[in-house]
Amino acid sequence: MNGSSLTAASVTPANASDPPAAFAVAVSGGPDSMALLWVAWRAASALGLGTHAFHVHHGLQPAADSWPQQVADECHRWSLAHPDWPPVRVHVERLGGRPTRGQSVEDW
Repeated sequence: MNGSSLTAASVTPANASDPPAAFAVAVSGGPDSMALLWVAWRAASALGLGTHAFHVHHGLQPAADSWPQQVADECHRWSLAHPDWPPVRVHVERLGGRPTRGQSVEDW
């Protein structure tokens, strides 16, 4: 993913007593991933951690153009309802091009 200042990764602290500084969640914008983001945000906030939501826009469906803004809007509404929790930081990467013949979207 080019142009992104952050990298989504699963990090295991060197010392189990040292928690990570933030929690990252991959989000499609659908109900399941938004529910996962909500639960992760709630748990991370209780631990004093920030939460980052990562959305990859593949550009494969015209309807998908609105999904990043919908994710951001929903996270904003959550922040208004819970102003004492650290806000979810939403990161969006729009991919250019298309998968090659025989290549899966995940592989692309």
